[in-house]
Amino acid sequence: MASANPLSHEFAELVSGDEEWPSEPIEIVRAFHVGSSKIHKETAAVTVRYDLLGNLSGALESDKLVVADGTETVAFPLIREGGRWKVKVFNLPPHVSVGALRKHIQGVMEDDEKRGDSHRTAILEALIAKLDALSK
Repeated sequence: MASANPLSHEFAELVSGDEEWPSEPIEIVRAFHVGSSKIHKETAAVTVRYDLLGNLSGALESDKLVVADGTETVAFPLIREGGRWKVKVFNLPPHVSVGALRKHIQGVMEDDEKRGDSHRTAILEALIAKLDALSK
């Protein structure tokens, strides 16, 4: 899922490597907390704890949203390039808020409607309803 953030090109400067980030499962988070960092010469790691609400698999062709209340701690690997710390691409699927995912789905629905494509409208509407229930 590409970022719809208009400043995403600025964030791209903070990533090292041309590899692709995985696109699934999408982890839906309530909040995140940046923790400690450990530096060793030209590499480092920063831990981030996510407060999870659920996850979604099957891209936007299903409404397979699973409630998964809990936490996940991820160590982000960093590498120093040109005097700047950058996140080294690793196996981390998207971690997004309910609001960000809802906004993305609504944009997909608008694009589908403009093209006259209604094959997944019911699935996306069901998914938005599940997201609304999840965020209460």
